[in-house]
Amino acid sequence: MVWAANDAMALGAIAALDELNKRKDVLVGAINWPLRVVAEKIDVTIGGHVTLGALAIVNVHDLLNNYATGAMHHEVAIFSQHNEQTLKLVEQIHSDNLAINFRVFSKANKNALPFSVESLLLEATKSTL
Repeated sequence: MVWAANDAMALGAIAALDELNKRKDVLVGAINWPLRVVAEKIDVTIGGHVTLGALAIVNVHDLLNNYATGAMHHEVAIFSQHNEQTLKLVEQIHSDNLAINFRVFSKANKNALPFSVESLLLEATKSTL
């Protein structure tokens, strides 16, 4: 098994394994949530960390508008298995039409959603997924 820190490393390992005719004997995994064309080559991938920037912006918004209370430290379960829904989310993230209403995660919202991959998928599904 090869576990890579990103998609580029995983693709390099796959190319080397292909060259040695060993690909069928080795599983290759990565952390990134690649686009579909790369995801089809990698055996295992997890991701969600790309969403942390969005969470940071929501937190800055809440802090600047006095919605944030208590400690600003958060523990967030950001990793999720890559599947058809996450592929659609990744494609939307890489597109020009990201349609997630991040306001649903703000403490300004009385019923704020917890920031998670599942919540992002739920919110994205309401728009264009």
